[in-house]
Amino acid sequence: MIKAVFFDFDETLQDRTAAFERYMDGFFARFFPGVTGEELEEKKQQMRQSGNGGYVDRVEWYKGLIALWHWTDAPAAEALAEHYDRTFGDCCVIFPDAGPMLQALRKKGIVTGVITNGPSYLQNHKMDESGLSLFGGGQRRCGGSQAGSGAVPLRL
Repeated sequence: MIKAVFFDFDETLQDRTAAFERYMDGFFARFFPGVTGEELEEKKQQMRQSGNGGYVDRVEWYKGLIALWHWTDAPAAEALAEHYDRTFGDCCVIFPDAGPMLQALRKKGIVTGVITNGPSYLQNHKMDESGLSLFGGGQRRCGGSQAGSGAVPLRL
């Protein structure tokens, strides 16, 4: 008998690709408000290609984008990486069936949980903004090498 089901968050419950598109919209509105049309699409494509779905060292990633774009008045790469970690959670796009599926599992008495990695602040922010707690709560374990006090130990 199944007692618990744990999910990875990104690309399982959250459409991370769509969330990244939302993030880029906000990023360019803030840092490149005058860039539109083909130039905007080219920069977005460069972010998509070099960003490896978000699985990169963000400081190094932004350093590369700063150099690629000849962005002479750019904030420090560290500040841009922090911007990502602080705002990406606002861009959640949850797959349409995620909530009802979690609710159905919980109705059957099955414990649900989410395991995800990355900086704890970012991962907890994404979880908080996702709205999935409305579908039965569950346990979560957030954080990878940067896990901190925001990580919740799993227990069944």
